[in-house]
Amino acid sequence: MESLPDNISFREKYDPFVRIVDQAEFDSYFEICVQHTMAYGVEKERAVRIERLYIDRWLELCDSGKRSPTLVEAIKLALSYWMEVRA
Repeated sequence: MESLPDNISFREKYDPFVRIVDQAEFDSYFEICVQHTMAYGVEKERAVRIERLYIDRWLELCDSGKRSPTLVEAIKLALSYWMEVRA
């Protein structure tokens, strides 16, 4: 299975979900994201919840006005993600 680098940006991690249209591809990449979060010591159930939450938030930002999130929005999401992971 492919893995994500430790220093991946929020945009790099979640932007692929904007372009995925195939369910199998979505499921595969979702599992890669879950494994990435688990690498920080998060249990699988919680990692799944965190990933669903941040995929939804990213897609919502991208869908508002059909634009990419601003740098500030991306940073706010990233900080929120790390607070969730470290909680």
